[in-house]
Amino acid sequence: MSQKLSLKFVQSNFSDFLTKFSDLTSIDDVVKMKIESDEILMYSVISNESSISAFKGYTLNTKDFLDNFDQEETFDFIITSANKFAKNLKFFNPDKPIKLEILYKKSPDDDSVMHVRSAQLTNDKLKISTIGG
Repeated sequence: MSQKLSLKFVQSNFSDFLTKFSDLTSIDDVVKMKIESDEILMYSVISNESSISAFKGYTLNTKDFLDNFDQEETFDFIITSANKFAKNLKFFNPDKPIKLEILYKKSPDDDSVMHVRSAQLTNDKLKISTIGG
């Protein structure tokens, strides 16, 4: 059964988050995120069965980017069509509150890992949704 988590981005750091996220889309159109109480790991990788051709990642302090994230679990979020998602986020007004609603479910393999099924970001009247992979 899916559950919902409502968060808020730290407005002053949203443009920095968007710059880093957009940079990762230059590697691949899939960006993977692991959100924990202390850090957010974002990365993009091109690989095959035997080697990694390209890898780029950022580690961010969770408190610098998300106002009210106090979960003990790790949230795994795979964003497909990341380039389109990043372009859509550029329409957000960083002077208005940016809300993030995550729909997630527990991993069948590990109770401490939550798989993000979808996310919706809202800013003033604009809503942008994405499906988790």
